[in-house]
Amino acid sequence: MLRALLLLLIIGVVVYAVVWLLLRSREGGNGGSNRRRSAPLPPDDDPAFLAGIDKRLAEERRRRERAERLKNEEGAAPEDGAEEPNGESNDDADASPDDPRP
Repeated sequence: MLRALLLLLIIGVVVYAVVWLLLRSREGGNGGSNRRRSAPLPPDDDPAFLAGIDKRLAEERRRRERAERLKNEEGAAPEDGAEEPNGESNDDADASPDDPRP
């Protein structure tokens, strides 16, 4: 009985070693002693991060320019104190026709 248990233990260790070697070779490693792990790039060196920032800034700039353009187009209407097309001033636009002011 003791011999059978010892034989089973030896077979188990051999099978474990063979499986471990096969799995390690599949990973392409050589034991991990000479493997260099690449550290993550800091954000200021990461091209994907920098491209994302550039894209976001360009989108914000386009939105701002579009908003300014729309504001300027809407702002083309006469403002208080500006001349109306008929030559009259818009200062008295709030005054009623019955207002005694000149």
